[in-house]
Amino acid sequence: MIRQLSDTELVELVKRVFGVGSRDKRLAILVDLPDEVVSDNADWKARRQMALEWRNLLSSRTKELGLEGVSLVFYRNAH
Repeated sequence: MIRQLSDTELVELVKRVFGVGSRDKRLAILVDLPDEVVSDNADWKARRQMALEWRNLLSSRTKELGLEGVSLVFYRNAH
């Protein structure tokens, strides 16, 4: 079973790992997408769901992070 991070743990992870500074305004959660070469499966879906949950959670705590917003950005996978 994969343990999910709590709200506080995720906020602290962002603070410690990315060192949000005074000039930082937004955080982007990047998610690559399946395509005709790499088809969709349960792992891809779980990653997209986790990214959405993180975006929603962090969006509700932007003031604590000193940010204006959090975006979810999808891009084509690089194979």
